[in-house]
Amino acid sequence: MITLSPTRFHKKFLPFACALFFVLCTSENTKAQTIIFKKDGSQIVAGQIIISSDIISFQIDSDTTARKKFIGISAVDSIRYADGTMKYFKSEPLQTVKKEENYEYNPKNFAGINMWPLFYSRINVYYERLFWGNKMGFRNYFMFDVGSTPPSYYTINRSAQFYYSAGINFYFHQSYFSRLGVGVSYLTGNFESDYWYHYDPYSDSQNYQTSGIILNTSYSYKVYNQLHAAMVVQVPIGFKEFEDPLNVQLEISFHF
Repeated sequence: MITLSPTRFHKKFLPFACALFFVLCTSENTKAQTIIFKKDGSQIVAGQIIISSDIISFQIDSDTTARKKFIGISAVDSIRYADGTMKYFKSEPLQTVKKEENYEYNPKNFAGINMWPLFYSRINVYYERLFWGNKMGFRNYFMFDVGSTPPSYYTINRSAQFYYSAGINFYFHQSYFSRLGVGVSYLTGNFESDYWYHYDPYSDSQNYQTSGIILNTSYSYKVYNQLHAAMVVQVPIGFKEFEDPLNVQLEISFHF
């Protein structure tokens, strides 16, 4: 039977114990790494972490390219550093996700007025209803003579005592702010002309009734909230009394 004295035991096993302790310590240190704990339960072993206001950048030690990777703070629950300290990130309360605003051209009804006739004692108002995905519009014009100003030359709006027009517009371009379209309408009404036009200097004027077709192109723009401005160019067809081949209108409308 072999017996060891305490002195011989220390001499033989002390170096072995020290070596074992060193191995355990170094192995523990190699295991001590920074770990990112994600909210979905997964983990990332990382090094050289940099935390900004909403992003965490890090490198993975096993990645020989040493490329930086990024993760949003909102996806991270906590970080355990190599020295054992922990950093926790507060969970932000879930916010109600707002529906994306619809920026299509949505108004269905337009009520407006043609501005130029106001300068020669006439009121020209209109109403339009959009349909077929807002690409088509049914528009009605009404013209009233509210003064005694004689027509200076023979255009539809300057010489009308009263007229009614109904037609269809097609808007081939629309956005949140503007629309561009073309249209056709039928117009009928009572008009006034100087009798001098018929070479009779002894009579001031005469009234007559006429009808015809109006072709138009228009561009409108959203000025403010529900207020729109439009430039309309009309081409009268089938009217014999009017001198101007074009009729330009500046319209202000309110949509609802």
